[in-house]
Amino acid sequence: MLRIISGRYKGRKLREPPADGVRPTIERIREAVFNSLTHGLITEGGAGFDGLNVADVFAGSGAMGFEALSRGAEHVIFLDTNAAALRSIDKNAEQLEADTSVTVQYRDAVNPGPAPHRCDLVFFDAPYRSGLNADALEAMSKDGWFADGAIIVCELGGTEDLDTPDGFEVLNTRRYRSTKIIYLQYRVGARD
Repeated sequence: MLRIISGRYKGRKLREPPADGVRPTIERIREAVFNSLTHGLITEGGAGFDGLNVADVFAGSGAMGFEALSRGAEHVIFLDTNAAALRSIDKNAEQLEADTSVTVQYRDAVNPGPAPHRCDLVFFDAPYRSGLNADALEAMSKDGWFADGAIIVCELGGTEDLDTPDGFEVLNTRRYRSTKIIYLQYRVGARD
């Protein structure tokens, strides 16, 4: 069972998609990620998550995006190619009465097309050992998905590495047993 950890939806349950291959980020890791974001990476100016445009890429259950929304993000775009997962995200948005703050899109992150708007915070959680996080970072940067200074959170398998494309700086890496979290920052014009 997925539950929102903090914010206006604290304690609310999220439906898990009945889809094969969907691996929701466990609560302990979600809490650690949001603590890292809250205490330094995203809140340097004191505004926290308020007003942020967020994308949850390879969204699966959508738990990361809904957690950001609960903490004050203005809008979340959920991207995935799993139709059952996207239906579950739609139902969760409806249950939370957050329909107007959520966009659910059937899109391949490696070929996403133009961004509806630039995002300030982006979560990537491709299937472990697929190599898709790096490919999606490259494609989405070319298609204008990231705001200057955007924070990107990539979840990988514990022994997996991320070939970081140009324009992204590694801010921090954390390991949690079989999971690795890499925090990046994007700079417009920093590409070679």
